[in-house]
Amino acid sequence: MDRQIVWPGAIPLETDLLNTNRYAMVGLGQLAMDVLGRGTLVSGLACTPTAVASMSVNIGAGAIYSLENIDNTAYSSLAADTADQVVKQGILAASAGLQLTMTAPVTAGTSVIYLIEAAYSEIDSAAVTLPFYNSANPAVPFSGPGNNGQPSFTRRAGTVNVQAKAGIAAATPVAPAADTGFVPLYYVTIAYGQSAISTANIAPAPGAPFLPAALAGLMPIAGGTFTGNVFGPTPASSDASTRLATTAMVHGALAAATVFATDGGGNWKLTHPNNFVEMGGVVPAALTAEGALSLTFPFGGFATACVDFSANAINPSGNATGDTTFQEVSLSRSGANLFVQDQATNFSDDGGGYRWRAKGY
Repeated sequence: MDRQIVWPGAIPLETDLLNTNRYAMVGLGQLAMDVLGRGTLVSGLACTPTAVASMSVNIGAGAIYSLENIDNTAYSSLAADTADQVVKQGILAASAGLQLTMTAPVTAGTSVIYLIEAAYSEIDSAAVTLPFYNSANPAVPFSGPGNNGQPSFTRRAGTVNVQAKAGIAAATPVAPAADTGFVPLYYVTIAYGQSAISTANIAPAPGAPFLPAALAGLMPIAGGTFTGNVFGPTPASSDASTRLATTAMVHGALAAATVFATDGGGNWKLTHPNNFVEMGGVVPAALTAEGALSLTFPFGGFATACVDFSANAINPSGNATGDTTFQEVSLSRSGANLFVQDQATNFSDDGGGYRWRAKGY
């Protein structure tokens, strides 16, 4: 941030004070831009019904933060600066006592939506007839510049311009758009014949750029609890860093980690995280004799090995005269070698073939 330098014994100039003011404004404006960003934001400016029922609303104290030129017009003897921009603060004091008045539509069955909108405003004010130096007679100062008796502005005020903009009355009214340079704050909906505005008529406008909290109330870096929805960038589902995971990342990781597939022939495969795999299916052909039985795993088998296998006979008739068992001979990544036995030797309990399931990686 720039600072004005003055020297002992030097003749003071008005630009010493003017530059001091401008440098301070630019420094604070840059800080505000770094913290708040370049978009317009507002704080406070509550919209409430008047204490005595009326067709007016009160606008409470607050502020607006807006990216603006450093000076659109000359600042006393400093030239205008429209080449550079900073965030400026406009303040609406409680003592302003701002009220906005609205009227109800005159056609039965209709309503109208008023938009309460705000914009930053900069106004030269506090005009005073100042004493000026009289070089011809220093003991008798001029009244006004060149002794013209005219007042001079003594304050460049950053303020908030808040106004009510009426929409078009209709059975289903539509809110008007914000004017150029303004941001939307509230909608006030008024029906035909209404004689007073209540809290129920007032609602925040969608996208109203209110600061969520005063800076002092923001969550500390060391901890805190969010009170609303928190959004952030979504890392890749394979990300294993200390970045925060969003719900989208979790869904993506689960979808990528657990994959279910079928082959159209009754066989299925379920791939879990870390490439653990389950698969199974049905061999519908009825068994007719004891002996060796081979099963080739679908889907190309397992990548490395099969570690568990089970099978059971399908008994569609509910016959209780047999007791078919499947004995494991050997397992490989591509299939299972089994030995099938039936205690009754007639295979009366496996008319539906057999169902199998295997696990591996």
